[in-house]
Amino acid sequence: MNETLMNEKDDKGSENNFLLSGPEEAKNQASQTQGFRNSLRGLVGLQKIEYRKNEALALVGRYGEDLKNVSDELRGDKDVVLAAVGNNGRALKYASERLRDDEEVISVAVSNWGESLEHASERLRADRNVVKLAVGQNGRALRFASIELWADPELIDLGNQTYRQRKNLRKE
Repeated sequence: MNETLMNEKDDKGSENNFLLSGPEEAKNQASQTQGFRNSLRGLVGLQKIEYRKNEALALVGRYGEDLKNVSDELRGDKDVVLAAVGNNGRALKYASERLRDDEEVISVAVSNWGESLEHASERLRADRNVVKLAVGQNGRALRFASIELWADPELIDLGNQTYRQRKNLRKE
């Protein structure tokens, strides 16, 4: 009996060995293997998009700034970005431009880290309610608000108050 040991590498470089009894079986096996791989790639491709989103949600849920490591498509996905900025407001700098102009996303980000206001759209940096949230979290965030809001007495008082609170917490 004429047996042939076939060796091939898959997409990841792992070796696969096949023991075949003849040249005709080798041809059939190679054809079946390639057909199976093509159909598997098709299935994986359909599931991969959902898997990547689920994986990204888990990733940014643990460490928000890992938003920088996901695809542009996922940086534009509101669920993924909300999970990231909910964990760490600093992650806003990696969100898509469209989501930097989304009031819900910005509100979550600045509630978590006031200075993320720096990465919000101009429109939202001029929104008094958004700026108030940011300054309430961190008084230094006022510097990222639109110039028109810099002289707002209520925002200045709020900024001074939160700044003093943060300073006192550091002393303790």
